[in-house]
Order: sequence, then C-alpha cells, then structure tokens
Amino acid sequence: MRAVATVVVASLALGIAATTTMFSAAYAALFRPPPFASPDRLVLLFTTHTTPREGLVLTRWSRPLIDTLTASVRSYESMASYTPSLVSLSGGAGEPEQIDAEIVSPAYFATLRVAPALGRTFNPDEDGAPDAAPVAVLSDRLWRQRYGADEAMLGRTVRVNDVPLTVVGIMPRGFSGLSDKAVIWIPRTMAPRLTYAEYLTTPQLFITVIARLKDGASLDQANAELAAVSHAFPIQQSAEGGQWGATAQTIGQARVEPTLRRSVLLLSAAAVCVLLITCANVAGLLLARGRTRRRELAIRMAIGSGRWRIVRQLLTESLLLAGAAGALGVLLAVWGVDLFSTYAPAVLWTGRIAISPFSSPALDVRGLVFTLTITLMTSCSAGSRRRSIPRAAG
Repeated sequence: MRAVATVVVASLALGIAATTTMFSAAYAALFRPPPFASPDRLVLLFTTHTTPREGLVLTRWSRPLIDTLTASVRSYESMASYTPSLVSLSGGAGEPEQIDAEIVSPAYFATLRVAPALGRTFNPDEDGAPDAAPVAVLSDRLWRQRYGADEAMLGRTVRVNDVPLTVVGIMPRGFSGLSDKAVIWIPRTMAPRLTYAEYLTTPQLFITVIARLKDGASLDQANAELAAVSHAFPIQQSAEGGQWGATAQTIGQARVEPTLRRSVLLLSAAAVCVLLITCANVAGLLLARGRTRRRELAIRMAIGSGRWRIVRQLLTESLLLAGAAGALGVLLAVWGVDLFSTYAPAVLWTGRIAISPFSSPALDVRGLVFTLTITLMTSCSAGSRRRSIPRAAG
C-alpha cells in the first residue's frame, strides 16, 4: 500500500502543480488588474500602421507626434508619456550604480493617480525647454536603501549620468512605475542630456503614451476620436506605404498580444487535460488496489459495516492522498511559478510595451484557493470509481 500511495501522491502532485502554475500564469496575464487606481479607465495609446504585407501593426509615439495628439483629443482626463531607461546614479555615501529610471512627462503621476509620500512631483512648467528641469523623484526603495530614509534628501543633489539633479519628491512605498522596476523618475526635458540627444525632436516612434479616460467617455468614443484626428499626424510615410492611424486599448488588453493570449489559454487547457488524465490513471490504480482488498471489505460488511460507511472510508483515504498530493503540489507550484516567471516572459509576454512585469505569475491567495479546489475535485474523482468495490465484495 505504501508504494501505491507514493505513486498516487507523486502523480497527483505533478498534475496539481502543472495546473496551478498555468492558472497563475493565465490569471496574471489575462485577468489580474495592474496596481493602479481605476485601472479600467487607464488606456495605452498606439499609432497604427496597416500594410498589405504586415497587416495592422501597433507602434509607439515620438515627442512631436505626442504634442499633436494632446492638442487634438478631448476624451481623456489626462495623458502622459514615459520611457524606461537604465542610468548611472552617483553621489551620496554609496558607490555609483546602474539603476532603472523612467523618463516621464509631468502628467505621468496624476494619470496613474499616485501622489508622492514626501515633496512633490514634476510641475507643468518643468516641461518646457530642454535642460530646463534638472530635478528628479526617487522611489521609496531607493530612498531607504541608498539614503537611509533621510527626509533631508529633499532639495539635495544626486548625479544621474554625471548630471546633477535636485531631488524634489519621494514616491510611496511599493510604487515602481509602469515598468514595475523604476527607482527614479526624470522629466523628459532632461532626456537630451541624460539618455538620447534627439529625444524631444526625433520622429522615431519609441515613447509610450498612457491616458486616463474622462468620466462618461467610453473606449469606443476615444477610438472614434483618435481615428478622426490621426489623419493630421505628422508621420513620415515609409517606402512601402500603408495607412497610418491611432488606437487606444485598456492596459489589460494591451499587455498581452492576442496571439499570445490564445497561447496562454491553450497551455492552461493542456494542463487541465494532464490533470484529468492523471486523475483517471490514479483512479484506475486505486481501483486495481481495491480489488485486492475484496476479502477485507467482505469481512467488514459481514461483521456489520454498512455499505456507505465503507464508501466513506474509501473516500477518506482518497482525500488524505489528495491532500498530501495538494501540499506537495503547492511546493512544486511555487518552484514552477518562479521558473515560469524567469523564462516565460521572453516567450509569452509582449515586448511592444513596458508593463509586462504586471503579467508575471505569482502564487497568491487565488492560486491557493484554486489548488484547494482542484485537490478536492481530484479526491472525489479518484475516489468515485472505488464506490463500486463494496457492492462487488458483497
């Protein structure tokens, strides 16, 4: 019996772990809302280019194009741009280090509805001429780890890519921007000195635009407005021609490509099929084991044990096996989710935008509830085929 129990627990644990891992991935990619206020009102805006060869392609924006956009549309409460970047930070007691930054427009924080814990964010008048706003906002994590949570950091200078910037604000704990890894924010007017000399003038489409819909404005209305104003966009026509336009998608829609969305669902369905096959094999194994217990069951019934009492005993045994398998499955799922988070983003999550970290799977409360549910289901499935044993023994 010990060998049978070991095989049953190991088989069910693998099936439960695979299904739980894929559930965590599917929920994170398709259903888990990003950690911002009213995320259903947040949209990512894209330029679109349609050609006979490539079909519809979504791309980003240039600063000149963003200026035309903000002057033309009215469906949005606020609109902001951001670009992730890797910069060098020096100054203070720590050694120079490479850190993740976001180059943003002043409306970025208001669009996400995130207020600083200390100080302020960027003012609209700091979005004027290039090099006009040598300021920066720090994350709570950077402020604590590098500067010891010293409130006197407000007004002090840090050096980013060897350019002095004055710290004007500290963001609240846990906020790391749309890239989910930023520890410093820099006004886009400083980008020419810090990252890319032609950031404000180039027609290259590499800047992400996020906006918050006005109350009462629908996504369809916003897209209709974008379609109407996109004809005036100053986009240089490519050699292969095609038609340019613009569209808006909620961040939940935009973070995963439609084809990859189907891939996630197919992988989830495949994991469920594996679990069903595992349950069928385990049920067959337990049924075969049960046939060797006919004599034992017959004796139990002969001395007065009722049929349903024996059924309950067999179901209890199945529940204990499934419970052990569920516990082991959770441990394997923790490892599986971590492995999936490490290697799957390069394959599954879109590289078109920079919010894919919010699609990274995690074994949270929902995943544990799902594991408990499928553990109970596997217990009933594996034990249901054993109910006929007492009847056969009689």
